[in-house]
Amino acid sequence: MLGKKRISTSCDVVGALLASIEKEKNLDVRNLRALGFCLSNDLVHKALDIVYKKRISLVVAQPSGRHYFCVNSERKTRNPYICFHNYCSCFDFSREVMCGKKMFCKHMLAIRLASALS
Repeated sequence: MLGKKRISTSCDVVGALLASIEKEKNLDVRNLRALGFCLSNDLVHKALDIVYKKRISLVVAQPSGRHYFCVNSERKTRNPYICFHNYCSCFDFSREVMCGKKMFCKHMLAIRLASALS
């Protein structure tokens, strides 16, 4: 009798890639290419742009320690996007992520990358 093999979903693969980035505290070309393949190169580039331009702020409530992230918009006239671990206030999240077309919006991926690297 053959052993059962578990088929990896794209969520599993992306989770493993983010875990690898967090463990190594480094973004190497191999992981970036794999993320781009699983999600899209455009999404990964936009998320990295947010991270490298330091547009993410962590807000921690006292004394509870609850937290969320503010991601500043590219346009200075717009309000920041509010992001939790599994929610973002951007339009792309409600239009693409909630219905299952995408796994992340650029803001959520940027938060995951920034958290993995810090």
